[in-house]
Amino acid sequence: MIDLRGFLRNKGCGGILAFTVISVIVGCESSVAPIELPGGDWTVAVTVQATDGFGIHVPVTGPIYITLTGGDRTLSSVIPEGLSSFAFTGLPFQTYVVTAEKSGFYPAHTYASGYYYSSLNAAPLLVPLPSPRMEIDSIQTQVNTTTPRVRLLLFTEETLPEGGSRYAVVFAGLTPEVSPRFGDYVFAFSHASQLAGSSQILTEDFYRELHIAGVASGTRVYVTSRLATGATYASSDPETGLQLFTNLEDNTRAIASFVMP
Repeated sequence: MIDLRGFLRNKGCGGILAFTVISVIVGCESSVAPIELPGGDWTVAVTVQATDGFGIHVPVTGPIYITLTGGDRTLSSVIPEGLSSFAFTGLPFQTYVVTAEKSGFYPAHTYASGYYYSSLNAAPLLVPLPSPRMEIDSIQTQVNTTTPRVRLLLFTEETLPEGGSRYAVVFAGLTPEVSPRFGDYVFAFSHASQLAGSSQILTEDFYRELHIAGVASGTRVYVTSRLATGATYASSDPETGLQLFTNLEDNTRAIASFVMP
């Protein structure tokens, strides 16, 4: 834990942890008073994992920057090139959060758990930032006016490999400026999975959801979509009930429109 009076130093794995408080008094010499943090016999073993853009596990090695945060301390280290694990030792038993950061990936956060023979384990999962190829090239609408139905067919450049997974989030608005930005859409949903061996994504029918969202028959609706990443997170806006999404790819510019049946 870092405050305005000092800083935490970790002198090597399992070394001495100390606060160094530096006091400056006018007219006097500066004094340094070390305050020992309580130690312990617990170890937090960190093993970093990673996936590719299709959610398939791939090897990963350093440099990886890891941070261990507990109730009374924050420790940092770097996993060097060629390695993917590190152990913090000499720790008291408490709750720890481990953060792993590597260039080209979203930061990964996880709790240390396990509680096995004075050892806690953490396996943060790194997922890559979207590559330039990760996008939806075009969108086709499939509208049935006899039995009201609305579906989208999304075309991607990349074919989903066996064992991979990918889904798209659809955003519907009432203007050509529809986008994932809150305020630009009136409805969003994520029930659209890509099948292995395919470069297309066919959504479910979402006519009923649009109708419930207040889109009247005869209204021109504009739609766009974004591919989700392994770090995509969905939450709900408390006032509007709209789904909000973070960490989507931002390469797609394709927009289509249709008249609500």
